[in-house]
Amino acid sequence: MGFDDAALQPESQDLLRRVATLLSRLDAKAAVNGHSDGLGSGEYNTELSRRRAVAVRDELVRLGVPSGLLAAQGLGETRPVRPETLPDGGDDAAARQLNRRVELVLLEP
Repeated sequence: MGFDDAALQPESQDLLRRVATLLSRLDAKAAVNGHSDGLGSGEYNTELSRRRAVAVRDELVRLGVPSGLLAAQGLGETRPVRPETLPDGGDDAAARQLNRRVELVLLEP
């Protein structure tokens, strides 16, 4: 996802179609967890990550997944994939990009 952006990337459409098919076949509940990088306030990042999760949830619903199977939540910057600071103290832009994401977690029935 782009910096300060919750819009779906065009290249994600094929993956989302495959995920929608899988979730529909499994009839499984899933958490749609949005994440952000560490720039900005915690409150802002939580809201931005929530908007990212909602965008993915809404697209999965549009693709046929029953809305009752999906719960969207924003986790902000609380679960980074990689630290955003290099060993020398400089900014790691690649890590920031990795930390801006949405993850789906299958939940037990």
